[in-house]
Amino acid sequence: MELNLDRMARTNCDNCGNNICKSPKIIEQNKHNFCNKSCYKEWLNNHKDLVSERNKKIAVNYWKRRNEKLNAI
Repeated sequence: MELNLDRMARTNCDNCGNNICKSPKIIEQNKHNFCNKSCYKEWLNNHKDLVSERNKKIAVNYWKRRNEKLNAI
């Protein structure tokens, strides 16, 4: 799968503030954007009051499935 950088949009990681490139659709779909799993976990730990248990489980399952897909490639 080839990345088309012309269609990518820039945004900032909600945890560390690093500049990241993602598809505009992904940016619009997500309330928060992160540069990697570590930043997401750190943000989640710092914002426990904002995130329900259900959302945590959904997020953990997302990253688990995503890693499985990447490992299968």
